[in-house]
Amino acid sequence: MSRFGTVSHMNARRPRLRSILNRGYLLAGLMAMAYGGASGEVPAMTPPPHWFISGEPAGRARMGYSGATDHTVAYEGSGSGLLESVSDRAQNGTLMQVASASVYRGKRIRFSAFLRGNAIASRAGLWIRADDMDGTMVAFRNCYAASAPRSFVQGSTDWKQVEILIDIPDTAMDLSFGVQMGGTGAVWIDNASIDVIGPYDPARAGRVEPIPHRPIDPQKLSATPQNMDFEQ
Repeated sequence: MSRFGTVSHMNARRPRLRSILNRGYLLAGLMAMAYGGASGEVPAMTPPPHWFISGEPAGRARMGYSGATDHTVAYEGSGSGLLESVSDRAQNGTLMQVASASVYRGKRIRFSAFLRGNAIASRAGLWIRADDMDGTMVAFRNCYAASAPRSFVQGSTDWKQVEILIDIPDTAMDLSFGVQMGGTGAVWIDNASIDVIGPYDPARAGRVEPIPHRPIDPQKLSATPQNMDFEQ
C-alpha cells in the first residue's frame, strides 16, 4: 500500500501517507527532470515543462511511471499531461509541480482539472499541500480524503471534471500539487487551475499534522502555477 495516499483507502491524514511529498523527494524529482535520473532510472518520456515525476521512493516511482505531454489526447487545445505506469510493479507515483503560495495565503482555493483514465488499477486523482517557510506542512488534501469525493477517477473513463477544495493559512510559503495514481494504468490531466473561492476559515480547515519537510528557497519558486493547460 502507498504511504502517501495513492492506493490506500485508509485515513489520508496519517503521517506516513505523506512521506513521499517531503522536500527530499521534491528535489530528487526536480533533478530527475533536469538530468534524466540516475542510470537505470531514466524515464521513458519527458514530463511536461514545469512538471516532474515523483513517488515513494522517488527513484522507484521514476522507474515505475513516466510523464509526458500527449499531443494525441486532449480535453481542449493541443495536448494534455500524461502519467502512465511503465512497469507491472508500479506502486504509486505523481505528476506534480511546486509553486509559490503567496497569492493563495489566507484563502480558500479550488484545485480543479479534467482527468481521463485508462485501466487504472486503483485510483487516480488530485492532491495538494502547503508548507510554511520552515518546511512544515500547514495544509494537505488528496483524492482519498473523505472531504474530496469529486477528486478522482477509476478504471477506464472519458474526461471527467474533478476538484479539491482546501483552506490555505497565512503562514503558507509554497504549494505542491498534482495528479497521483496507485498501481498500473494511465491518467491524463488537462485544463488544470487553482482558483481563490473565498477567505480562509480555520474551523473548516481543521487540524493539520505539522509534518516537517526540507524547506525550498522561495526565490526559486514560480510566482504562480505554470503550464496548467499543457500547451507548452
